[in-house]
Amino acid sequence: MNKIEKLLKELCPNGVEYKPLGELGSFYNGLNGKNKSDFTNGNARFISYMNVFTNIKANLEANDFVRIESNEKQNIIKVGDILFTNSSETHKEVGMSCVVTTQPLSDTYLNSFCFGFRFNNKDLFIPDFSKYLFRSEFLRKQIIKTASGVTRFNISKKKFNKIPIPLPPLEIKNKIVEILDKFTELEKELEKRKKQYEYYRNKLLSKEELEKRARKLFALEQNKESNKTKTSHSNYNCKSALIEESNNKDISYSLNTQCDKANYSEHSLDDEESLNNAKDSKKESQTLVKMVKLEEIGIFTRGNGLTKADLKDCGIPAIHYGQIHTFYHNFTYTTKSFVSEETAKKLKKAKKGDLIIVGVSENKEDVCKGIVYLGDDDVCISGDSFAFSHSQNPKFIGYALQTDAFSKYKKSMLMAQRLLALI
Repeated sequence: MNKIEKLLKELCPNGVEYKPLGELGSFYNGLNGKNKSDFTNGNARFISYMNVFTNIKANLEANDFVRIESNEKQNIIKVGDILFTNSSETHKEVGMSCVVTTQPLSDTYLNSFCFGFRFNNKDLFIPDFSKYLFRSEFLRKQIIKTASGVTRFNISKKKFNKIPIPLPPLEIKNKIVEILDKFTELEKELEKRKKQYEYYRNKLLSKEELEKRARKLFALEQNKESNKTKTSHSNYNCKSALIEESNNKDISYSLNTQCDKANYSEHSLDDEESLNNAKDSKKESQTLVKMVKLEEIGIFTRGNGLTKADLKDCGIPAIHYGQIHTFYHNFTYTTKSFVSEETAKKLKKAKKGDLIIVGVSENKEDVCKGIVYLGDDDVCISGDSFAFSHSQNPKFIGYALQTDAFSKYKKSMLMAQRLLALI
């Protein structure tokens, strides 16, 4: 159950009235009769497709302009209107909504790839409630059902009109908005943290940063070796002096011997320092961090046969590739699902420290998404996923495959079909 459904059940124990969307208002279209030149040096703002797609409330200050003539009849958006994307390449992204939560300061229009909905009674829905309601999971599921298509999915307004909409009392709407606003602020903070994490992950695992840190470590090791050598020569000279004195040898001979050894030590140290400097100079011109192919440090094992129908609540640990998209994060010690012993005998497995990688997805970003498995028992893996076995630091490999640099590389290796697959 999603947040709004749960809140409606808690705050309205006696139930909530529902009405078809078509009884509450009417649709209107976006811009019509426009060509490319109309969007150059425009004189009026318009809400773009991406403005609707990415925001739950319309960004009325976006710098998107269109040329509108004084005699044109175009629909103008108003506060309380709900704006929808009309089509998409994937059915899950069709009918995305955003709400006009404040009255535009000037006439503002809607792009031609979207449509708007206006309530007959503007007081029936407060805009801040609408922005959450039409993005809620239970309404999104119904909106998706109104779309049809093959390569591109389009909304049927006839079906859209029939979607049942809950009509809770005003005080309940306000209470729900108050609660969800707090969650929204928390999500914004988490999004900032996520971006901060991604920035440092990409920076720390970049070739330049790894090279810099390798050189720093190399310099520290060289200093340690140099200090050890100097200490060793100093101890040797002191020991020689004490031995010579205890043997009561000729003073001049002793002094000459110590001087000779001192000179020898000095030359030796100078020679060693020159040699080290030469090595350092050579190292400066060399790359300390070696970039290697994954096949050079490990092996891939492709999963097989595991389906969702095989998954159980107990038994032998198992990870289905779909769960890597929806359930797991960077690494895991345990599994959400299991399979029977009989099924496990037929399946390929990953072991502790392996990286389990998704080999297929509907979008480029999620192909090669992986998790590091750190459980003690072997885990069964499904087809369309791979286990990468290696002897490196498991989490380091896992984080490296999340970087922007790896993302750019993997996109060149994908095979485009209805699903994107790793070649």
